[in-house]
Amino acid sequence: MVRSVTAYDQSSVSNPGTHGHLLQTGPNHRLWRWVVTSNELITLSIAILSLIVSGFAAYKAYTLGSYQLRLSNRIEYQKLLFEIDKQVMQDPSLSAMYDDHASLLDTNDPLNRAKLDAFISFHINLLEVVYVFFQNVRVLTGEEKEVSRAWDRWTKYLVENSFELRSALMRPEVDDFYNATFLLYVRQILKERKFM
Repeated sequence: MVRSVTAYDQSSVSNPGTHGHLLQTGPNHRLWRWVVTSNELITLSIAILSLIVSGFAAYKAYTLGSYQLRLSNRIEYQKLLFEIDKQVMQDPSLSAMYDDHASLLDTNDPLNRAKLDAFISFHINLLEVVYVFFQNVRVLTGEEKEVSRAWDRWTKYLVENSFELRSALMRPEVDDFYNATFLLYVRQILKERKFM
C-alpha cells in the first residue's frame, strides 16, 4: 500500500520521518513516497478483521435473540390454546360456538349468551394476535412456516364450522376493534367459503 504526496517547492515539504523516501523529479519539484511498514500492514489487517468479526457476531446475536423472542411468543400462543381447552372442559356449553354443538346453548339464559360471546371474542383476539405476529416476521424458518400454516388451517376450520364466529366477524363494529390486515384475511376466507 503506497501513498504519494507531491510538493512543488522545498519549503512546503515537511520531514518525512522514518516511513518516507524522497524522490527528486525536477529542480523545484520533489515527490515524497510514503511506504507502509510490515507492522502497520499487520495492524491494519487485524483491525479490519476485528471489525468484520464484531459485525458478524452482532448480526448473529441479533438474529438469535429475535428467534428466541419469536419462539417464546409461539409458546405463549400454544398456552392460550390450552386455556381454551380448559375453559371448554370447565363449561361444556361453550362448545356451542361450533355448529355441531349449537344445541348446547341455552338461548333463554342471558348469562350463557354473554359467556359464549366472550369466548368467541377470545378466539378472535387470539387469531388476530397470531396472524399479525407471523405477518410481521420478515423471514420465517421452516418450522415457523409450518406453525403459521397450522394456525391458518385452524382459522379456516373455525370460520367454516362456527356460525357464531362468522356472525361476530361480520358485525360492522369489528372494524374499530381489530387489525385491518387481519380483517381482510378473515373476510377473504369468508368470501372463499361463500359466507359473504
